[in-house]
Amino acid sequence: MDSSNGVGCLSVAQIVLVILKLTELISWSWWLVLTPVWIWSGLFLLVLILGAIALTVSNDKEVKKTKKDIDKIWNGKHGEDD
Repeated sequence: MDSSNGVGCLSVAQIVLVILKLTELISWSWWLVLTPVWIWSGLFLLVLILGAIALTVSNDKEVKKTKKDIDKIWNGKHGEDD
């Protein structure tokens, strides 16, 4: 399925499952009906965790500079030198 229009397979599956649940054609629990949401959430969390790990263990100078810049912004030191 082409997801360029913003609707992917998981979105269609989610809509179908919710409609089936609301029309009482299936008697599944809402946890099971919302499985596509859990899949997307899990994938997002996995990418976030892997990205954080990659940033943490990287020895690349550009990444270190970016981490330093983010730290400056986070601590409110916009444009200040060390």
